[in-house]
Amino acid sequence: MKSKREGFTLVELLVVIAIIGILVGLLLPAVQAAREAARRMSCSNNMKNIALAFHNYHDTYKKFPIYTNRFTSSAGTCSHWEGFSAHTMILPFMEQQPLYDQISAMWTTAPQLHEGWRVDPFTTPRRSRIDAFMCPSDGSNSGADTGNCSYAVSEGCALGWTGTNANNNGMFGRESGFERRMADVKDGTSNTVMVAEHLLGDHDNNFYRPGDVVRAIGWTGTNKAWPVTGELYSPGDIETYGQACEAAIANHHSHAGRDWMAPMPTQTVFNTVAPPNWKYPNCQPCSGCGWMDSEGVFPSRSQHPGGAMHGLADGSVRFVAETINGQTYCHLGNRNDGQAISLD
Repeated sequence: MKSKREGFTLVELLVVIAIIGILVGLLLPAVQAAREAARRMSCSNNMKNIALAFHNYHDTYKKFPIYTNRFTSSAGTCSHWEGFSAHTMILPFMEQQPLYDQISAMWTTAPQLHEGWRVDPFTTPRRSRIDAFMCPSDGSNSGADTGNCSYAVSEGCALGWTGTNANNNGMFGRESGFERRMADVKDGTSNTVMVAEHLLGDHDNNFYRPGDVVRAIGWTGTNKAWPVTGELYSPGDIETYGQACEAAIANHHSHAGRDWMAPMPTQTVFNTVAPPNWKYPNCQPCSGCGWMDSEGVFPSRSQHPGGAMHGLADGSVRFVAETINGQTYCHLGNRNDGQAISLD
């Protein structure tokens, strides 16, 4: 008598394979969501550390740093875009005292100081990777330039940068003499944005990606400098500008966030003129700028679904949805417009 042979039929095997495929398909999104939740928590911790570092700086010097710190050597004074970022100034409060000492020693000895952060002898320190300045959800193709930065300080609801904007309405001013103090935050520290995320560029000018900066689009709206108390940028002006920028994406920078030592918008500075993850590109009027040393619309951006992390002036970290009303978000960036907007 022959024994019956045990095993799967072809149909049964195909059914099992199909079931396994379905289970894997159901499991992968959950795994990816868990990984993103972990990255988002790590990103939040980084921003918390940065916010506390600015608080410690304020406790020490009784003011926050400006975002373009210029120094003078025998050869002259570096320009604004060649100055040193607010991030550079808080290195001692980020457990980076040796790196800060290396940089600050050259502020009194380097003959190239008039050319600022971008040249030797600052090249080596500016390429130092600082994990606390990097969001794990973001990524870049920086080549040798590994001193990347995912977090930017707020110049407020202001186009920013130009000389007429030295006294902008955010937590950080550009010029020496316009350092902010806690007492300057009239709307309350829990109602004012201090830092937020932005995206790193991929260094590929042949293809536009969110976070890249479109150039040479002039601002045609009102309030070119910054809104006075009770007056905001018109939503229509923002929409018109965004559409013009979107139509010109072929002319763009792709090196946003490349250097934590650089003081410019999308390197270490952003504004709240447009909401997080704005549907239109970051954009600046300057046509000849090789960098982002220009006024413009430079919103917060992130790889997190639905919005971006923000650090408030009280040191807390909040996730701000990209669906937030644009006028509300503008008020959050303004430290003293009399509108105490809460994220609760």
